[in-house]
Amino acid sequence: MTNTLASPNAGARRPEPDNAHRKLGNLLLPMVRENDARIPAGRRAPRTLRQMRTRLQEQGHSGEQ
Repeated sequence: MTNTLASPNAGARRPEPDNAHRKLGNLLLPMVRENDARIPAGRRAPRTLRQMRTRLQEQGHSGEQ
């Protein structure tokens, strides 16, 4: 029995990594945005440094150490 995963020429040709990653991103982005929209704005966790800093400033933290 031949292991098809070990053979580079077996089965369909794999897509280029960049193209595969782009396709996955195009698939996941709408799903993430749809699910994020279901979360009330006050309960949504900040995802970027800018959002984190803004939230800390709104809570009265200076952000300086």
